[in-house]
Amino acid sequence: MPSTRIASGFLRDLYDNSAWVVHLDKLLGLEAFVPDARGERTHYLVDYEDRADPAQPGLDAITATTRVGPYRQALRRALVELGTPADAALDRFLRLFNGVSGRWALGLVGDSPTKLHERIGLAVAIASVHDLDHGMHDSDTVAVIVPLDEVIDALPHAARPPRHERFCDDLLYLQVPLGSPSPSLRGRLLEVKYRSSPDPSAADVARKQLEQAHRWLLDTFNAEGPGRIFRSRDLSELIRGSVVRAEAFKLLGPQLNRQAFETALNAVSDGDFDLRLDFQAGGKTLHGDFISIEADSSAHAHRQALGGPGLALGHVRLGRPALQSLARGKNLARPTGFPDITFPEAHEPPSDTGTQPAPPPQPEPVHSEPSQPTAQPEPTPPAPPKQPGELASTASKLDAAFAKYGLTVEPFSPENALAGPTVIRYRTRTLGKLSITEVERRARDISREIAAPGSIQIGDEPGFVTVDVPRAEPETLMLATVLPALDNHPSRPGALDFVAGVAPSGQITIADLSRLPHLLVAGATGSGKSVFLRGLLVELLRKRTPDQLHLTIVDPKRLDFAPFASSPHLLGNPIISDPDEALSVLRNTLETELAQRQPILEAAGVSSASEFYESGGTLKDLPQLVIIVDEFADLVLAGSDRKAFSELIQRYAQLTRAYGIFLVLATQRPSVDVVTGSIKANLSARIAFSLPSVRDSMTILDRGGAEDLLGNGDLLFYRNGRVERLQAPLATLADVRREII
Repeated sequence: MPSTRIASGFLRDLYDNSAWVVHLDKLLGLEAFVPDARGERTHYLVDYEDRADPAQPGLDAITATTRVGPYRQALRRALVELGTPADAALDRFLRLFNGVSGRWALGLVGDSPTKLHERIGLAVAIASVHDLDHGMHDSDTVAVIVPLDEVIDALPHAARPPRHERFCDDLLYLQVPLGSPSPSLRGRLLEVKYRSSPDPSAADVARKQLEQAHRWLLDTFNAEGPGRIFRSRDLSELIRGSVVRAEAFKLLGPQLNRQAFETALNAVSDGDFDLRLDFQAGGKTLHGDFISIEADSSAHAHRQALGGPGLALGHVRLGRPALQSLARGKNLARPTGFPDITFPEAHEPPSDTGTQPAPPPQPEPVHSEPSQPTAQPEPTPPAPPKQPGELASTASKLDAAFAKYGLTVEPFSPENALAGPTVIRYRTRTLGKLSITEVERRARDISREIAAPGSIQIGDEPGFVTVDVPRAEPETLMLATVLPALDNHPSRPGALDFVAGVAPSGQITIADLSRLPHLLVAGATGSGKSVFLRGLLVELLRKRTPDQLHLTIVDPKRLDFAPFASSPHLLGNPIISDPDEALSVLRNTLETELAQRQPILEAAGVSSASEFYESGGTLKDLPQLVIIVDEFADLVLAGSDRKAFSELIQRYAQLTRAYGIFLVLATQRPSVDVVTGSIKANLSARIAFSLPSVRDSMTILDRGGAEDLLGNGDLLFYRNGRVERLQAPLATLADVRREII
């Protein structure tokens, strides 16, 4: 073949004075256009045409330029939301383009923003294969990423898929065992979509495209017949060209064993191979991956199942942090425990590719409040331990359920979950314009999909949508485990601190009854209401002597508060059970106590009991009075003067807060006729245990939710316009005897 020599500076001058240089030298390889040992010549942008005649060496044409400024600028515009990408980062994008396809980089300057994002998505997907899936090959295999449109173009028209089919036209990761005389090619289909905003239909579209491509590839390259030898030759040449590109642009790792590679490639060319598209991820067999680049997601990298019937497919979600890493010129950080991709050995039979989806893969963690004046969160003794199997399994099911119903949220990471005594709170962020109301409407469907052992609850925290899922094995929270936090809690003068409950985070929420200053409690039979009230009294009385805190109890059932009948804080008064007697005692107490307390406050020059204590007044001078009225609705309905009882309770709620008198009103049946708007307005702090209906929940909390609580102390605490889910501790008779009797 004729050849000639040129001066060393000739090409440099030629490039400096030309927009493009086209090389028709078949002895010239792509390796001439990548950085040399000194890191020079890093700015070449290359287009190339594979040889049309396999018998001829080299490439038919190589087109290159050093003027990459416009191409960088196009990428920079597409990545503008991520800041100002470094030139090195943009060059890596160009290298990824050139290492996989000779067509992708050239169109950057004229591409629309949508097309540019598609190109960036492909580069991110390729980077994820390198950075998250342990590179391209090892000593036993070589792997390349091939654009599927080039696979199609390499075949005669008769072998190409019909134009009307939804078809995965993105990438095929292909792994070739080295040195095998009859290789089993292992493939992984990749459908890539870049989403600047959520698209609930994207997963369904990707599923159809992957399934069509999966069927076509297996039918095309595993089929026998007279055309197999030609398809095999085309495939071997495609693999050879892809390896040349990947090797030239440093997308392959260790030095390739050329002899072993040629042995395998010759076998492919002869048709002595089979193609498999199944692989393992997190212990699950999959047949393709949908890679979605979600620019508005704060999750870095996450793997979950792709929902829907049909082939078992994976869904790899790469969020804004992944884009930002690449825009800064850094590799994608591989999350701890990110599922490995493995391929079956040649002797392993292909897995079932029927219509039932495989169980979802186990997701792994990536990376991933305000206190109220009346309730401060406190650290607990060691919280119930998280159960990794339960956390990961449920998080995976939530991913699948939310995807099924088109609820666009970030992945559910087990690391973001909070394991409370009875529920695990899973947290995520919405994408796009999805509202919490839309998620709440699907609560029952989601609960069914994940097979929760009880009703789930949808809520919110600052920055998060929360899903409370009952624990498969709830923990019993004993009163003794929370009392140390109560003892160590800093209190204001005159504070009546009690444990409202333990949050899913494991934090103990402590409230001050004197600042609430009254409390409305509702709960059905078995909900834990009476146990909570018992614990409340234990917590209050153990810190106050009888001359500091007085107690009045109204209990129509005569049983729930029987352990307190001998408490000296009752000042010798029996527990009241008769409705008419309760009305009389409460009326007399109101008149007597107000008459006694008003002069004390006036003499001290203060306007309330809290100011009295803060200014140095003692509890002996102005003892506090706590009035517990249990089964309030029954008392009202059973008494001879229903209206008078309701009005008296309303007067208590309105007048007594300034005098150091605090009311705890409890009911099993919250009726709007009994728990009136006026009473609720003055009892702004409310606790709802499990209630029979959403109407009852609305009566107490002005919102639904209590109808889905689990019972046994599971509660919603409403104060200052916010609702917090807590677990009340179990107060036993032994606690009463040990602490106050």
